Amino acid sequence: MNIEHLKLFVRLATTHNFSQAGQELGISPAVASTHINKLEAGLGVRLVHRTTRHVSLTEDGKAFLPHAEEVLASVEAARSAVGAGSAVPKGTLRITAPASFGRMHLMPALV
Repeated sequence: MNIEHLKLFVRLATTHNFSQAGQELGISPAVASTHINKLEAGLGVRLVHRTTRHVSLTEDGKAFLPHAEEVLASVEAARSAVGAGSAVPKGTLRITAPASFGRMHLMPALV
């Protein structure tokens, strides 16, 4: 089971539209449909009813939705717990200021 597929399923349950759900996640409707097909195949059940204009959840889809939301919340909580307090700033800091400010304030702080 793929986390991205779960995210898509949850968005699809909200939007009822492959195009909109896919757009929100940065994928095409065709890829979104393929991801849902893979999720359904992995679970061995149909999660959504598809028509040309509308998508709705099956009974299995309705039963699966709260579990998918819980898994995504747990994954986000785990990511937050791991990254909390350990972010080390990196990169280049550019400061535009008069040269006198640099000599008086920045140089003493850096030395």
